[in-house]
Amino acid sequence: MKDQILSYQKYHLVGIQGVGMTALALILRDMDKTVSGSDINETFLTSSLLTARGVGISAGFDPKNIAGSEAVVYSGAHQGANNPEVRAAVEAGQAVFVMPEVLGALSRERETLAVCGCHGKTTTTALAAYVWERIGLQASYFVGGPGFMDYPAGKWGRGRLFVAEADEYVEDPQAPNPQAKFLYLSPKYVICTNIDFDHPDIYKNMDEMVAAYSRFFDRVDPAGFLLVNGDDQRLTRLAAQKKVRVYTFGRGDKCDFRVTDEAHRFGLAYNGKQIASLDPELYGGHNMLNIASVLAFCHLTGQNVTRAARAAEEFRGVKRRMEEYLEIEGNYIFDDYAHHPAEIAATLKAFRQRFSEHRLAVIFQPHTYSRTKALKDEFIKALKLADRVALMPVFASEREKDKDSLYTTDDLSALARQKGLETTTLRSAEDFSGFIVGSQREYPAWLYVTMGAGDVYKNINYIGQVLHDYHKQ
Repeated sequence: MKDQILSYQKYHLVGIQGVGMTALALILRDMDKTVSGSDINETFLTSSLLTARGVGISAGFDPKNIAGSEAVVYSGAHQGANNPEVRAAVEAGQAVFVMPEVLGALSRERETLAVCGCHGKTTTTALAAYVWERIGLQASYFVGGPGFMDYPAGKWGRGRLFVAEADEYVEDPQAPNPQAKFLYLSPKYVICTNIDFDHPDIYKNMDEMVAAYSRFFDRVDPAGFLLVNGDDQRLTRLAAQKKVRVYTFGRGDKCDFRVTDEAHRFGLAYNGKQIASLDPELYGGHNMLNIASVLAFCHLTGQNVTRAARAAEEFRGVKRRMEEYLEIEGNYIFDDYAHHPAEIAATLKAFRQRFSEHRLAVIFQPHTYSRTKALKDEFIKALKLADRVALMPVFASEREKDKDSLYTTDDLSALARQKGLETTTLRSAEDFSGFIVGSQREYPAWLYVTMGAGDVYKNINYIGQVLHDYHKQ
């Protein structure tokens, strides 16, 4: 019997241009549902994906927008349950669901592989979906990014597997007792890339973060398994407590699936026997682990690992994850979604390995005041891996903008100076231009990377124009 949540024909998605909402809209369209949505009056990376699939987008939030819909879906963005469209739907007696409820219903329709972890889950989810598709198994998938390769962020296919990105953040931070999004899922299999401290606006400490993951692992089907990063001791200790099969991947000797070479070409061994060797398009030690987890999953579910490895070699990544945009006179411009110190460090180390002759210039936009304040020392340590650092104003969430105790870019810059890291603050086009030109005068070959979970990527074309004009002189 079809899950009640999926029984409606006409859905309206509030904040539809967010990456998660877009992926869900595409899935619903694949299920032949009628989908409409609303969002702020801006163009997003996801806008073209939606319009191409016949999804109407209303600018702004107005109760009139939900007219004709049968079910309204919202997220924690744009006031969550207090959004005027959501309130109007409740008052009218329409069905109202928070987005993870719908994902949970989808996970009950198929065998679900849930990919979780504080870092790397989007890339790993997309890679798993891509590999499954390339070996001919027609996966359904939900990826928390704007898309990957030539694939959309969400799809409902005919195969038995649903690959879902599983997020530890809560469904609506304004709710009285908010619940982690991944606790709505009913997975048969779980890949966990790591556990780290993040979302200090929700989790007070690491213990609370681990407790959330523990509850999620309890939801794994007894007939399935947990596949976890064996180099993360906190994670392996937690997994060992669960009454489900557990497998590990990583670089350590005790891992069931072991990365056997950390060079660009690497192998994967299972219980000491090599099962794959490949030369992937992705680079960086963190991505080698992401690939290892997906190949391990394929092996454990009886797929041809050689074919899976060939597919993994082709994968070039997700939009906004180490994404190359421009090359101008030997200078490169990349964009990356990294917004946690561990992600920044992993990305910069990977760039160092791949572009050893270039210097690194980071344009970083901190995301949320709470994260910037809680992890300020770690941010500075990670940013020191670059040769030059520029900071943009904090990209704050709506729920933080009215708080009195804000931790700003100026605060972070002052602390950086105390710790021996000189930064440039970018607030205008002239600031951007000065930072780029100053870098070029210092050294001819740079890798510029815009970094952060906000809208820092919108400056890429201007950076490219400054570089172009400089080299025309």
